[in-house]
Amino acid sequence: MRKYAVILFLLSFLLILNTMAPLFMRSAKTAEGAEGWDEVYYDFSPSETLPETHSISKAPWPMIGGGVRHTGRSPHDTSHVDGSLIRQPTNINAAVTPAIIDGDGTVYIGANQWIVAFTLDGRERWRYPDMFDTTNGLIRTVPAVSSEGYIYYGMDVYNTTTWEDTYYFCAVDTSGNPKWKVEVPGTVRSSPAVGADGTVYFGCGKGGEPGGGGFFAFTPQGVEKWNISGVEVGYSSPAIDAGGTIYFGDWSGKLYAVKPDGSVRWSYQGSGPVGSPSIGDDGT
Repeated sequence: MRKYAVILFLLSFLLILNTMAPLFMRSAKTAEGAEGWDEVYYDFSPSETLPETHSISKAPWPMIGGGVRHTGRSPHDTSHVDGSLIRQPTNINAAVTPAIIDGDGTVYIGANQWIVAFTLDGRERWRYPDMFDTTNGLIRTVPAVSSEGYIYYGMDVYNTTTWEDTYYFCAVDTSGNPKWKVEVPGTVRSSPAVGADGTVYFGCGKGGEPGGGGFFAFTPQGVEKWNISGVEVGYSSPAIDAGGTIYFGDWSGKLYAVKPDGSVRWSYQGSGPVGSPSIGDDGT
């Protein structure tokens, strides 16, 4: 009888633990916390997987610089990383962009004309080369992943007959399916930034050619919200502050601060091409 009582107690205890399991998920403010970016840490058994979510707040590195402020700081402890090689893909014979990491642990890179997705241990999940039916393409930007589960990037396509270039900004989903693409007036060298409402911001240009570029805001559905035409944006990836102001620079040396509605809040003329802004904890 005592044996059955012990078994009953153990079963009850396991049932209580199972019920309370969600309570063990905790959230902690990251270095981006002042802007409302939170990091959620999950503890699962090996047989379970991360939930189907693509929230930017749960992605450890969703865009260039680690987030919209481009601090380059990670909230994660890397002291245990010894630098040993885990896996090296052998089927990517191309120049690649720096990587981004989604909330489900998928790693994305640009490689020539492809967007390639990998698992954290280096296994290729998919690659997407077919949007333009060409091998004469080049991705120059670090992709960005949004909370809607879209991967954004820019791409040049070269016509080897006419030697003319066509420039695109593209969105694919996290399974590698195309969502939309738009033609833009210049090369997208700057990596996109995704705002809290899902708006994606990016600039383009033609290497300093007057009037050869612009700065754009698009909805997640690929609808243009506004643009600042004639702005020559090079390698200046936009950063976004806590109030939603977007900062970027151009080839002429001008730094812009733009409101979410596309109106220019202020600008500052420097002496040379502007790189990517970074925003400190105090908003500087």
